[in-house]
Amino acid sequence: MLNPLFKFWLPVLAYAVLIFGISSIPGSNIPSAFPYADYIFHIIEYFVFGFLICLAIKNTKTGLSLKKVFLFGIILVMLYAATDEFHQSFVPGRDASFLDWLCDSAGAMGGIILAL
Repeated sequence: MLNPLFKFWLPVLAYAVLIFGISSIPGSNIPSAFPYADYIFHIIEYFVFGFLICLAIKNTKTGLSLKKVFLFGIILVMLYAATDEFHQSFVPGRDASFLDWLCDSAGAMGGIILAL
């Protein structure tokens, strides 16, 4: 049987690496599928991330109230999203966007709520 830390935090780490990789794509290489697609993709991307982080916290930190799981989860995701936006400011054709960060945070909240 897998160690719970490995079982639940490895997917979080893998997904964080995936987000970093996607954020490293130069802006000129990103097609626009439809209006506001960027915001919708941010919400979906971080919905999954919030869900994974919440599952990891719930299954490795016993004794936490749902409120604390939610707070720890949203803080972790919002911090990661902020570093992701900062990283994008160094990628050609990309920038750091407060609105993108808000979409990331909103998506994460939805994923965390679903996981709870």
